[in-house]
Amino acid sequence: ANEFASGFGNYNDQPIEWQVLEIKDDRMLLISKYVLDAQMFDDDWAIWEKSYLRKWLKNDFYEAAFSKEEKSRIIETELKNSDNYLEPDDVTAETRDTVFLLSVNEAVQYFGDDVGFENPSRTAAPTAYAIARGVNANGSDAENVKCWWHLRSNGVHEGLVEQVNVWGQFVDINKNYTDRGVRPAIWVTLE
Repeated sequence: ANEFASGFGNYNDQPIEWQVLEIKDDRMLLISKYVLDAQMFDDDWAIWEKSYLRKWLKNDFYEAAFSKEEKSRIIETELKNSDNYLEPDDVTAETRDTVFLLSVNEAVQYFGDDVGFENPSRTAAPTAYAIARGVNANGSDAENVKCWWHLRSNGVHEGLVEQVNVWGQFVDINKNYTDRGVRPAIWVTLE
């Protein structure tokens, strides 16, 4: 997960930089290197399937970020979603998404399994746009600033969702905070 790709997609007049998480057959899984925006998960729902953030990624972000040609390379992906990340086999709903967030289990798979501890590989810096949108970040040193970012997993406790904090830890947090970052993930076909 140390490779980076750029030039695919553009958000707020800035090319999106991607981190390559996996290459499998003729496709690869990408996550934005930076937090691109600040959005709430949802007002009412702490489940990915019904969340505002899923709709925002699927519609607003997808339409704004990708050209027609780029959209043709994005693979609609079947995602397994569980009620509680401690019980990943307890699937509540499967969704089909073009743009999505990683689950806790995927974040562990791609960034390391030290759940509950600091993990610098899971930290992410915000773009200038995300900072302007009020993303929850630490410090003002542009070189080292990190921010919170959403995962699509439910929290351990009902009504909460999982996020990654500025130290790379998983945290149960309220679903309606509007200052949490978005790192979109996509599967794309290889050229």
